[in-house]
Amino acid sequence: MIDNFFLINSTNMQGTKCPNCNNYVKKGLNFCPQCGIELPKTSQDDNTEADNQTNQPIISDHTSNSSRYIFILILLLIVGIPLYLSLRKNVSDKPSISYSVIDNKEAELRKELAIAENELQYASEELGRVLPYYQNVLAQYGGGPMALIAASNNNPQLVRQFDEAEDKFERCFMNIASIYQKMGNNESAQVYRDQLWDWQKKIRRLKGMP
Repeated sequence: MIDNFFLINSTNMQGTKCPNCNNYVKKGLNFCPQCGIELPKTSQDDNTEADNQTNQPIISDHTSNSSRYIFILILLLIVGIPLYLSLRKNVSDKPSISYSVIDNKEAELRKELAIAENELQYASEELGRVLPYYQNVLAQYGGGPMALIAASNNNPQLVRQFDEAEDKFERCFMNIASIYQKMGNNESAQVYRDQLWDWQKKIRRLKGMP
């Protein structure tokens, strides 16, 4: 009797009693293994099912929220990474653009300088062809301011050629000095100014001017 009591109580703790054959059925079975009848649901099973039904939406909500957060994170990565790279590229490109502008400006100035030096060479050659004749004419008329007036009256074409060649020569000097100034080479600019000043002093002496 005592063994049956413990067996019964142990069975009761682990299962339910079949209402048809009074056989004790293990917990979790829906049909009696002895007679095959469908077992009624116990209150504990109802509570378990109710708990499952109650918890199911909560789990679904957590899953939905997690999916939403993952989607937002992926969207931010898709939009943010290209935007960051684009901004970084623009920032990194700015110095190169500045250097490119500086290089282009310097190249243009060097090109202008080469052209101006060629023009100075032609102007020097032209002035060198006219200068001896001009000096001879002034010497014939005795030199000084009166000789310049006589040369202008008697040899106007020669005087005009010399004046044009001299003006072109001086403008070439001034242009080269200005280009060197733009390039930041003040020393070379001053050298050309000094050479121009020396030339102008010689021409004044030739013409008899103070």
